[in-house]
Amino acid sequence: MPDENGQQGNGEAGGQAGASGKTPLESLPADIQAYIKELRDEAKNYRESKTTLQQQLDTTKAAQQAELAKQGNFETLARQHEAEVARLKPVEQRAAALEQVIRTSNEARIKGIPDNKKNLVQPLVDVLPPEKLQEYLNANPDLFVKEPAANYDAGAGAGSGGNPNAIKLDADEVAMAKRMGVTPEDYMKVKARKQSQS
Repeated sequence: MPDENGQQGNGEAGGQAGASGKTPLESLPADIQAYIKELRDEAKNYRESKTTLQQQLDTTKAAQQAELAKQGNFETLARQHEAEVARLKPVEQRAAALEQVIRTSNEARIKGIPDNKKNLVQPLVDVLPPEKLQEYLNANPDLFVKEPAANYDAGAGAGSGGNPNAIKLDADEVAMAKRMGVTPEDYMKVKARKQSQS
C-alpha cells in the first residue's frame, strides 16, 4: 500500500542520511538536482577565474619586485609590503566577521524549517557560499511554513456524513500535490482510483 511504501522509502533515505550525515543528492527532486549542478558549475568557473586572476597578479607583482630588486630598492619593497599587509588586514577581518554572522543566521533559520522540507535545503549548505545561501532562504519563505494537518474528505461535498471509507490526504500528500501543481481534490481522485483498482 502507498503508506507502507512511503514508510519504507523514508526509512531507507533516513538510513543513508544517517550513515554519511548528508542527504543523498539522488533522493532530491529533479529540479533541485539540476539547480545544485548549476551552482557547482558556477562555483567551479568562479574558482578557475579566481585562480587565473591570482596567477596574473602574482606574475605582475613578481615582475615589479624583480625590477625594484635590480635597482637595489630593497627598502622600498619592504615598505610597500608592510603597507599592503596593513591595508588588507582590517578588510580581511571584517569579511571574516560578516561571513560568520551570515553563517550563524543561516544555521538558525535552517533549524526552523519543518523536517519534511529540510532535505531541500541541506544539500545547498555544502555548495553555496553563506551569502548565496542567505539569498536562497530569503527568496523561498514557503520553506518556513509548516503545512497544516490535512483532512480532505472526498465525499464531503456530496453529504458523505462521515463515511469511514472516505479518501483523505495526509500532510505529505498535500505537499506532493502542491509540488505537482494539482489541487488536493484532483490528487484525492487519483488516490481513490488507485485504491479502487487495488
